Amino acid sequence: MLLQIDKISEAVCVLLFMSFAGCGDPVATVSPPEVVSEEQIITAHKKLALDRQIEIEAFINRKGLTDIKRTESGLYMLLHKDTASTANTVFPVKYGDTLQLKSNVTLLNGVEIFKGIQEIIIGETEMVAGLREALLNMHYGESACLIIPSHLAYGFSGDGGNIPAHATLLYKITILKSFE
Repeated sequence: MLLQIDKISEAVCVLLFMSFAGCGDPVATVSPPEVVSEEQIITAHKKLALDRQIEIEAFINRKGLTDIKRTESGLYMLLHKDTASTANTVFPVKYGDTLQLKSNVTLLNGVEIFKGIQEIIIGETEMVAGLREALLNMHYGESACLIIPSHLAYGFSGDGGNIPAHATLLYKITILKSFE
């Protein structure tokens, strides 16, 4: 039995040696990457941003979201005041506030990313830039529909899981209460 294992080990070693020996000089077979200028990168980014904006505006038109507003950063917000808590809507959200937030997050194609209630602290809890911007422009008791372009969400890489690269996110949020 031991002799048989030695023969197998010897065969594996020979195969490994042959595969490495057949590779040749790896430096000589690899060509250097093409040099891309800063101008080409900027042009590609502008085209991608324009493509995303066209995609978002087509979504807005399909869904009839005519009252949605675009901020300077590119975030789209449609605010709704909750009539049951109009007394609370005079208090704006600010850094350091602890909130209970109800969220439903999807891709524009409807694929659900997250749904639930979470406790967050503005400025401490990790969140995408678009959500933080929206919350800081809201008051307690408000709900909002947000369209967050990729540059304010997970950008060029996505989240490595459910959110692909360059994804625009649709958030439906409600600030349920504050823990001040």
